[in-house]
Amino acid sequence: MLKKKTKSAASFTPIRFGLLCVAILGCLGLLLVRVGWLQIISPDNLVKQEDMRSLREEPVAVERGMISDREGRPLAVSVPVSAIWIDPQTTMEKGGVGYGPRWQAMAEALHLNLGELAQRVQSHPHARFLYLARQINPEQAEWIDKLHLPGVYLRDESRR
Repeated sequence: MLKKKTKSAASFTPIRFGLLCVAILGCLGLLLVRVGWLQIISPDNLVKQEDMRSLREEPVAVERGMISDREGRPLAVSVPVSAIWIDPQTTMEKGGVGYGPRWQAMAEALHLNLGELAQRVQSHPHARFLYLARQINPEQAEWIDKLHLPGVYLRDESRR
């Protein structure tokens, strides 16, 4: 009996192999072009996404703790107070320190001379921060805040 020759399924076809190599190299080329585009031509979006993942600032409000003795009795307790500060640049842009009743009332409440207050603000026309008074009780600070003076702000602090 004669054996018939059958083609094996694992036969090598150069055309098929060439097409497979071209397809793989084409995909690799497209991938390299895309990576180059993202990294070199337009990296702004990637930088923004990376910053969103790694740079975070979350302000955490903390208060000073109470100091107590070994039996738990308080030795030092923090009391909330306020600081009054002024932005001289904003104040000067909105007319400066006036000699009206609101400015006079604030100066009297802080035990300041209105002329000296005006001189302090005018001597720092480009400054952005200048303390007027510190460790003021919150009620007095609230009253000064209700005067709505331009460039005058409050800052919460604590005192022992």
